[in-house]
Amino acid sequence: MLTAFGCAIYVVDANLVTWHLFYADNTRAVRNEWRVSDQALLVCALLGDSVGLKLAQRHFRHKTRKQAFAGSLNLIVILQVVALVLMLVPECRAMLLGWLSRYVGA
Repeated sequence: MLTAFGCAIYVVDANLVTWHLFYADNTRAVRNEWRVSDQALLVCALLGDSVGLKLAQRHFRHKTRKQAFAGSLNLIVILQVVALVLMLVPECRAMLLGWLSRYVGA
């Protein structure tokens, strides 16, 4: 069983990795070198790294004018916040876990 501490460690580590990927992409963009794909960054956000990616976006002022990327990232953040709130409310958590087990096959 995954503990709250284990989840916290995962989220912190994952966000640090994503922050570094975003930094690398920003540096490579300035140097006109090979870049980290938007899809790779968004997959990282989906895996729980959206906070790190959003903070890095603001800190480095990178990919702020790419509306497709920014919109996708904002949607991921909103969905993750809603999922977190649902998981914190016991009745909603039971409903969400029941839905996931039925449709995702967990």
